[in-house]
Amino acid sequence: MRDIDVVNALRPSQPGAFTPSDLDEVPEDVVRCELVDGSLVVRRPPSPSHQAVLLELACTLRSICPEQLQVLPAPVRFEPAAGLSLLPDILVCHRDDVGDRHVERPLLAVAIMSRSTRALDTGFRQALYDLSKVPSYWMFDPARRALTVRELVDGEYAERTVVGDEVFEATAPFAVRIVPGELVR
Repeated sequence: MRDIDVVNALRPSQPGAFTPSDLDEVPEDVVRCELVDGSLVVRRPPSPSHQAVLLELACTLRSICPEQLQVLPAPVRFEPAAGLSLLPDILVCHRDDVGDRHVERPLLAVAIMSRSTRALDTGFRQALYDLSKVPSYWMFDPARRALTVRELVDGEYAERTVVGDEVFEATAPFAVRIVPGELVR
């Protein structure tokens, strides 16, 4: 059965009527699906270079992650509100916030951008993380070797970008040193 056939078999009777529980019926090895306002958004699998960056960054984070926190690579769902289910590339959260099917309250969401996801990552998804008050949202652009960091400070988001061999010294959700140019090998 093709991926699209699986998705069509799950289609609810009304447009926009998908729920997070409908995503539980999609086989894990079929497609990457997100839910936005009850509509299913299907993404193709990421490229090998994307996955290499994801692994490098996840391993960097995991190597110094405090015991009470957990680093989770995609696909792990974050459901910020009814009718919404997102798949960040990496999530960091308190261990107690990991449910059976999704993460309750991430401390950090990371997107590794590509040509096909750039607009969504810097626009729509960013707005959803902002509305959900996710404390940190990082967007890594492998083509530019640039890390854009959005952090919630006193109720507002501050944004900065580090490029190439510049160093980002994160303090939240824990202290970690990231050099964007070292993530792409």
